[in-house]
Amino acid sequence: LEDGIRAIEAAEEALNVWPGSAAVDILERLYQAQESWYELAGLYERAMADELRPRAEACFALGDLAARRLDDVGRAIDCFRETLEEEPGHPKAMKALMTLAKEGDYRSEAVDLLEPEYTREGDWVQVLALLETRYEVDDDPDRRKETLRRIGQVNEDSIDDLGAALDAFARLCLEDPDDEAAWVTFSRAARAHDEPSRQAKAQSRLLDGLQYDNAFSAALAFETGMLFSRMGSEPRDAIPYFTRALEFDPE
Repeated sequence: LEDGIRAIEAAEEALNVWPGSAAVDILERLYQAQESWYELAGLYERAMADELRPRAEACFALGDLAARRLDDVGRAIDCFRETLEEEPGHPKAMKALMTLAKEGDYRSEAVDLLEPEYTREGDWVQVLALLETRYEVDDDPDRRKETLRRIGQVNEDSIDDLGAALDAFARLCLEDPDDEAAWVTFSRAARAHDEPSRQAKAQSRLLDGLQYDNAFSAALAFETGMLFSRMGSEPRDAIPYFTRALEFDPE
């Protein structure tokens, strides 16, 4: 132990006299061996301030230390943010943030940093997974709706999966049945279906999930009944939707 302390003192003196990456590397290993985590954090901060290491490298090292040894995930998030600003797509920072996005109290913050990175890379599968995580952990109604809109847009515009987009827009309507913009968005996407039968089924799934009717759902119910009628379906397929529309607005 005494030998380790003396070695650290000598290395610290060397860093003061001959500041450079070699001295930082030696002192880093000595602090790690002694588990002197706060001293190691100070070393990384000095390495950034005095430009003794590439800034992204030193900033990531500080964030990794904060997350794994200092129990300071908030500080780690800040460091990973700065790392990505310095070096977009930094692999180690991305990996660390993915771990934080899976569990803990900082999932939302991790997703906020990762989503634009994967969007820039065009990794839409990962983007959608992150957006679903954001929706799961967020308790703000407006942000939840915005996340569902984003999920729908990614499916519609980037993946060309209209069925998945419709599911997201339907969830948006169910999230806030009184949001007119949500119904407009769903209706536009539903009408983009090439086959009336697919449109009718998508609309009927949304209507079946509602707990109450309003002017928007009544209008959609009438439209759904008309779709079934035009397709030559059995009357029993269309009648429940016409009935539902009339029950809300007999006129």
